[in-house]
Amino acid sequence: MYDLDLMPEVSGILQDRMLTEERDVLYVLEMYKFKTRDNIIRILEKHYADTVNENYFSDDEKPIVQSVDSICRDRNFSSLEHECGVLLDVASEDTVNVICVYGESYNKAKVELGVPYKFLNTIYVTPYNYALLESGGKPPSYDADLLLKRIILECVNRKGTDLHLTVHHVNKKPVYKVRYRRNGMLCDMDLFEIDRRLNKEIISILISRNTNKDSIDLLLSDGLTALAPDIFRDKSVELRVSANRVRDGYECVARIQRTDNVTMKIEQLGFPASVQDDLRCLARKQSGITLITGPIRTGKNTTAFAIANEMAGRPIKIKSFESPIEALMDFPQVDYADDPAKLREAIKLAKKQDVNVAFLNEIPNKEVAFAVKDLVNSSVHVITTMHINRIWHLPYKLYEFYGESYKDVICQINGVINQKMFGVLCPHCQDIVLASDLPDSRKSALLMRYGVNTVAVARGCSFCLDAETHTHGIVVGSNQPYTERLIFTEDVRSMLMSCKEPYEMENVIKNQVMQNHHELEQALANGIRDGKLSTDALDSVL
Repeated sequence: MYDLDLMPEVSGILQDRMLTEERDVLYVLEMYKFKTRDNIIRILEKHYADTVNENYFSDDEKPIVQSVDSICRDRNFSSLEHECGVLLDVASEDTVNVICVYGESYNKAKVELGVPYKFLNTIYVTPYNYALLESGGKPPSYDADLLLKRIILECVNRKGTDLHLTVHHVNKKPVYKVRYRRNGMLCDMDLFEIDRRLNKEIISILISRNTNKDSIDLLLSDGLTALAPDIFRDKSVELRVSANRVRDGYECVARIQRTDNVTMKIEQLGFPASVQDDLRCLARKQSGITLITGPIRTGKNTTAFAIANEMAGRPIKIKSFESPIEALMDFPQVDYADDPAKLREAIKLAKKQDVNVAFLNEIPNKEVAFAVKDLVNSSVHVITTMHINRIWHLPYKLYEFYGESYKDVICQINGVINQKMFGVLCPHCQDIVLASDLPDSRKSALLMRYGVNTVAVARGCSFCLDAETHTHGIVVGSNQPYTERLIFTEDVRSMLMSCKEPYEMENVIKNQVMQNHHELEQALANGIRDGKLSTDALDSVL
């Protein structure tokens, strides 16, 4: 067999498809773009070099492996081509090229007798190249299941966090697209041309073969959500899928979860020393509720599990409730598979299991919120996440969950860490400009208010030019969290409990954060001053 140097996921896909014949393997590798044709030709040339000493080929015939875009075939040779398994390319008045798949032989004498031309040249091509020439350039139909796995793998390799299969309309005509989110931005994946058939089949196969749902559910008005575990059969990737029918096709968004993540420690998160100290303070709490908040995909769970690592080794019992399980930890973990009812019951059961600390990666609804409240009232330290934009929006979120009893939770909060994720400013192409010269006067005013008079602007270079998103200035693939935070002391709790309405609590929290200089504006200003952050990050607070 050829030395193909395949990723484990690719080998698993081939094995899953029971592809063992060399010609079939090479065909699939090229057709589904696991390898380029040039890659495969180099593999075949190396194979020749490794086998020539074993007289695999005769001494007078060194195979020429090349890419052939088009040929001129003569209908009179159709039967001969079929009998000999070759294609005959009439190159000139006296020359015919015999096109053959590398590694396969043909009856040369029979071809010479049947072709009345003076010169015959043998040209070896890849199996997929041969198939294209044989069909007159018409690409074969894709297998939707294999194409699905290829697209998912490409998304993973490009460090995508979410895969989007969707339908757009251009000049009133449907266009079927594959997109993925990376660093918060949606990028086009123009690797394959998707039509209506593939749009439907790929999404249907993802649902019917990889989840416990039926693709018929796609026809429901509210669509479906499902877990697609172990996509590559190696426990490396699972998907959280949501899909529904849209105009002229189907839309599917799959959140990609790598299950081989390694959790970080607090000092590895990239936070300033003062933030690390507050996280360690929260890790020492024995009861109450600790909140990690922020928008989706901002590393909230990463921060939560860094707190868990800080607790490791203590004589306490920890248990987590996750969907999905992002990293295997040294304590019991429950995957509630996006089912809030299962989560609620698992939390209720935890009261009877002598748990000291409970990690919960999200509070999805009121029923779960009240189960969490009951757990906190049982002197369990609950560490969980919420989606809010700024810390001082917390009272409204709690009121949404708990109604008039939201103060019962406020009085048990240990602290809130609110974080957002930003790309790292390229250090290789920075120019220094005056903050007052920035075209956006709002940004100038904010920065100068925080004592930042000069800022770094990246002009673009080979290190930061991103062909996928057509952007520059940010180190490709980089992410750095920035936080605002508030530790709830007895004084803070007392001030909050004296408030009658959520908007009064908002003012109290905002004033406390600002007085401590722990607001996000301060953190961003520091990052911009140090040349680590683009001024575009200020759009999140302006």
